[in-house]
Amino acid sequence: MAAALFFGAGCGGSDETQPSATGSAAASTTTPDASRVALTAAAVLPNLGASGFAQTAPENVAAPGGLDIAFSIYERATEPKLQARAEVRVYPTEADAKADYPTQSQGWKNPPPDVFGIDPKNADATALAGLSEAVAYIGTAVDGERNRVWTDVYRIGRVVVVQHVLGQQERDTDPVRKAMADAIRAKVQ
Repeated sequence: MAAALFFGAGCGGSDETQPSATGSAAASTTTPDASRVALTAAAVLPNLGASGFAQTAPENVAAPGGLDIAFSIYERATEPKLQARAEVRVYPTEADAKADYPTQSQGWKNPPPDVFGIDPKNADATALAGLSEAVAYIGTAVDGERNRVWTDVYRIGRVVVVQHVLGQQERDTDPVRKAMADAIRAKVQ
């Protein structure tokens, strides 16, 4: 499936593939939220097995200043074929997450072309509801199989999530976007 190549082109293993820096976490002078210190990015990644998705093993990304980043890629081989990617960023404090959220949300509006292998030509889309802060983008460019990328960037407390769903139709991708956010929200709250 071409989708596997789409997300595999530049979405893993290194913070260099991210469209923005993690500087606000490194500059933090506040203490971690004591009640949630055990929260890890890998543990927050959603499980989409019930929706028919196979998940890659979570990968951690080296980050400065107590920032914990993990991501995983999900692929569904049955119709409609879809692929998703979730990146979870757990900050030492909610203030750190709030400070970096604008950088993440603005950076994903126009990601570097090497992140997806093409410039998705993102346009604003309807954000997911019920989150502390959320923006959404839809790629207007399509790949060889007429797939587009839907991107959501949202914050829940001290967690910022960047998730992407690759597919052809909004009616297919929207339930996956919502399922990912609901699964993450259940683990964070």
